[in-house]
Amino acid sequence: MRHDFAKKYNVKDFQFSQNYNSFYDRLEKANKFYETVIETAVLPFSDRHVAELFSMPDGDGGQWANAAALIDKYGVVPRSIMPETYNSEKTDEISEILTLKLRKDGLALRNLTNNGISKAEVNKVKKEYLNQVYRMLVYVFGEPPVNFDFEYRDDKKKYHFDRNLTPKSFYEKYIPRQWEDYVCLTNAPDHELEQVYGLESQDYIFNGQKIKFVNTDIQVLKDAAIAQMKNGETVWFGNDVSKDENRQQGELAL
Repeated sequence: MRHDFAKKYNVKDFQFSQNYNSFYDRLEKANKFYETVIETAVLPFSDRHVAELFSMPDGDGGQWANAAALIDKYGVVPRSIMPETYNSEKTDEISEILTLKLRKDGLALRNLTNNGISKAEVNKVKKEYLNQVYRMLVYVFGEPPVNFDFEYRDDKKKYHFDRNLTPKSFYEKYIPRQWEDYVCLTNAPDHELEQVYGLESQDYIFNGQKIKFVNTDIQVLKDAAIAQMKNGETVWFGNDVSKDENRQQGELAL
């Protein structure tokens, strides 16, 4: 998206706000966590699914479909409209705090559900917890804009001004994308090839696009990635960042 915008509007140093989308990414993850806690409350805490749920209720990262669904739902904004903050660039501390809160809230929701409290009352408590998460995110990331004016100078020094945009209208006007035109390829030899697989536990954008992977031969995956890069398009890929990054060289291995 950034490369497309920079090329189309002649602004080579343009940046989208990662802070804006990170804000809603964490809010959606919190909501998914609360909903799943309620759904699985009847299971013992020793259940593998429940244990996994509580092991990491908050964190960075996600899948391609998560990002596409997040952008479709909330739009995007220029970095100048919602700049990065200390916490948006160093997320370990807020992740630790949110993880503690979510676990505490999750235990409370399990207890309410298992003690015969009505579904309506449990949902009321869940919404209050989610409001608290929202306020915490505002403290550390800033409050997301509802409307904004977009002004910039392109690389030819020409001034541009666009008034009264929303994050959604900005996205639809400046970066029209058809996310369904893209598919994620994977190579999992322990699963049947030429089949579509999902990750339901990671579908955390409410009413959003679902995660789908086409399991294919490794050479097909390589050829597709090379063809896309030769066509001038960035290739999204998933990896273990902590193990596959080289900050000194500026490299991230596939």
